[in-house]
Amino acid sequence: MALGGTGLAALELGGVGGAFLGGWLSDRVGRRPVLVAVMLVAPLAMLAVLGLSVFASNPVILALVQDHSAGRRGAANGLCMGMAFATSSGALVLVGWLVDMLGFQTAFAIAACLGLFGMPFALRLPLSAPGK
Repeated sequence: MALGGTGLAALELGGVGGAFLGGWLSDRVGRRPVLVAVMLVAPLAMLAVLGLSVFASNPVILALVQDHSAGRRGAANGLCMGMAFATSSGALVLVGWLVDMLGFQTAFAIAACLGLFGMPFALRLPLSAPGK
């Protein structure tokens, strides 16, 4: 139990750093390069580095939403966060089912590989925000 709590704490601590770093980097080098880098690093990383890479995408995606929703930023932000919550909940159920059926290591490997399916979408993003 203590090992699981320590692992979760390391993941969340890395997540805090990733959220700050992801937002900062996306403002300097662009949204697409940061999302592509995060998608490549996340499947290869564990615990604190995983938190750093996975949570780095959140501020980048919210910045993308705000870049492309002038005039309706509050609604777009709420919709994006609601969809993220719903998809995260569904993904947790799927990963839990995979763990029950195939074991932790196999489920973890499958979950890591599934994240790479977003790469074609990230590569289609514009290199700069509209109007910049």
